[in-house]
Amino acid sequence: FMRFQGVLFASDFDGTLAPSDKRLRPAVLRAIHFFIQNGGYFTLATGRHPLALKDLEPCWFNAPALLVNGGMLYDFSLGRPVEVRGIGPKAAPLLGEILRLFPHLSMELYGADQCACIHPHPLSLRHFTSQQIPFRILENPERGPFPLAKIMLTGAPEEIARVQSFLKGRETPLHF
Repeated sequence: FMRFQGVLFASDFDGTLAPSDKRLRPAVLRAIHFFIQNGGYFTLATGRHPLALKDLEPCWFNAPALLVNGGMLYDFSLGRPVEVRGIGPKAAPLLGEILRLFPHLSMELYGADQCACIHPHPLSLRHFTSQQIPFRILENPERGPFPLAKIMLTGAPEEIARVQSFLKGRETPLHF
């Protein structure tokens, strides 16, 4: 009897599947194994990039994961993205304009298998280093690792609010 046949369970990672030390507990791994052995599908839905999850065992997941806040569908068994529904190179001029208008911002660029940062801020650097994500420092977004699954801007709250106002209502060539 497969009590979880056809059931998909997707978990966040930080603070949900793994506590603050980012290590999965043996009891959690046993529960995942039991769930999968009884017909269930288990995966992740997290803001993390696959480079920040490289220590996870593919056997813990038997369904593709939604990573980088839904910008990437990733198959752990294949060790690669299945799909990146992200921001294409046509967005580079707009990203450059944002950086020109808001020069104190840091911009984190998360591609399918590479990451980069423009105008690194200590908080941005911590995003990469705390998750052991290799990244390059760029001068402009045109050299970014497109397609981008996610962009993060770091700056003062009032500056982020001005960027949001700037982007609101704009026709943006962000996808593909």
